[in-house]
Amino acid sequence: MKFATYLHDSHECVGVLSNCRTAIYSVSDFGIKYKSMIDLIENITEKERQHLAKQLDAPKYAGLPVDDVELLAPIPKPRDIIAVSQNYVTHVMETCRLNGVEYIRPKYCCYFWRRVNRAVSHNGNICLHAGITSMLDYEVELAVVIGKECSRVAEKDALDYVFGYTISNDITARDIMKNLPQYAYAKGLDDTTPIGPYIVTADEIMDPHNLHLSLKVNGEMRQNGNTDDFIFNIPYVISDISKGMTLFPGDIIITGTPSGIGAGMNPPVFLKHGDIIESEIEGIGILRNIVD
Repeated sequence: MKFATYLHDSHECVGVLSNCRTAIYSVSDFGIKYKSMIDLIENITEKERQHLAKQLDAPKYAGLPVDDVELLAPIPKPRDIIAVSQNYVTHVMETCRLNGVEYIRPKYCCYFWRRVNRAVSHNGNICLHAGITSMLDYEVELAVVIGKECSRVAEKDALDYVFGYTISNDITARDIMKNLPQYAYAKGLDDTTPIGPYIVTADEIMDPHNLHLSLKVNGEMRQNGNTDDFIFNIPYVISDISKGMTLFPGDIIITGTPSGIGAGMNPPVFLKHGDIIESEIEGIGILRNIVD
């Protein structure tokens, strides 16, 4: 199933897409009452999942056309976004080239946290922040949504704690990142964390380690990769983080980006006002944003 958060009559609703992906239903229409996406992630039962699946096979009414509703980020205000740094072989090679150093495969998984005032929605605007950066860049990433509290989870059990997957764009101010010893500010500016358009439940993604992902700017392909290029896979990442930090339902892990960033082009090309970015991941969809 694909779950979404959307606005209807000025109310924030938790919805589920029809099987044909053209209509959206409030889960409350099926007698399932959840106040938010995190509430649903944390509390939905297997019986309720089966009930939803059955109803979507033969809905009693048409629902709302997806194109007529305002989609929000699936989790508009995430509690925590944990990002994996340098997790694709191609991107590590790209970064080494830019820094003029020999490629060395990372031995340890490195993390940073994105501060989010409010996640940017599908078709939402990314703030250019022209007053403080001239090197705003993009990074398409597979985002893992945690489904239940986990601490000290073994790798073999880690995927049992995944609710689903969505798309994120790890927007980065490269000049700020160069000037500071950590990533927090460069990757935590207001209105620079697009997420969406939906959360696809884990059962619909047969293999999260073999998904094509790409990113276009104004129709031009910039990034074109596959999650089979991961250095650290999703079970390892979840297990590694949970050794010392408890993960909670609705927490998001963004898993790194392939090569093709703007900083890696010759000459470098950074985002500008009016750019249209399309981040696409196989089995999930397209996250479209405009730089404003």
